[in-house]
Amino acid sequence: MARTLRLAPALTRRNPYTMTMVAVAGRDAVSTDRASGPPRFSRRWCARVLADFRRERARFGLRSTLREFTFRAIHHVVSFRVLRGIYLAAADARFTECPPGFTGGFLSRETLQRVSLDRRYDLPPEFVDDALGRGDACYGILDGEHVASYGWYTHSPTRINDELWLQFDRAYVYRYKGLTLEPYRGRRFHAISMARTLDAWRARGYRGILAYVEANNLSSLKSVYRLGYVTFGRVFILRILRRYFIFNSPGCKAFGFRVGAERRGTRLPARTLMPGSGLEPERDLSQRVLSPQRLPVSPAGRLPHPLSPSVVRSAPPPAAL
Repeated sequence: MARTLRLAPALTRRNPYTMTMVAVAGRDAVSTDRASGPPRFSRRWCARVLADFRRERARFGLRSTLREFTFRAIHHVVSFRVLRGIYLAAADARFTECPPGFTGGFLSRETLQRVSLDRRYDLPPEFVDDALGRGDACYGILDGEHVASYGWYTHSPTRINDELWLQFDRAYVYRYKGLTLEPYRGRRFHAISMARTLDAWRARGYRGILAYVEANNLSSLKSVYRLGYVTFGRVFILRILRRYFIFNSPGCKAFGFRVGAERRGTRLPARTLMPGSGLEPERDLSQRVLSPQRLPVSPAGRLPHPLSPSVVRSAPPPAAL
């Protein structure tokens, strides 16, 4: 993947303490020790880009590959991202059972504190303490006593990076940071964990799971659609110098799904582009609760069971292993 110019470091700088979900497919937590690539526009760099293009074209077709490489080219000029908002209300039944020898469940504080000491999991102790202090929950697939895969879930507004926040309707849970260890990849643990947690959250009164995937992350999009996720809207994020321009598509409104830039005094002017109204200041939609009449239908053509705001706000997190 081509690197972004220094024009917008906040969108590319890795911060292990922020709640990110670059991909739902268990590949968003990447080692911070990865070696840097060859100099841009060098012969080795061009050869790598050409090899990437050929590989992506063979896997996803020419049209999708051209779209992905267009996003990469834009990153050389300005910082621009497109996020696809997705929701899961009914998972494919093929992913509801763990493979033989593996178990799944919400991880206890003791297990997470033990895992946080292993750098392979990309879970610093400070991150674990902060997440558990907010009431977030972590679901894991275990190989005996070893955590093979995990994913975090939250019920409150969430950071995307140091300057951007994501808000969503409290009738849903939001899945963010996830990882599958290298020896266990290829077994679809990310799909299994999400399918199993969906049942747990639905049993506690939530309508489903929300997440986002970068629009040019073709592998992750293929994976989440196979599980049963449906795209409901897109968020376009443009940063020029020190100013964000954010457009949340109309489809995001039904889920209260909204990305906004943080404002602190005179730091970082922020504007959010709203459909049909030009530039408007951001408004807090985190307390809004959906009515069943405004919900999109599930892939099966029917709405999830209705629930009241009091049920959503008072539902306790699942019991940990």
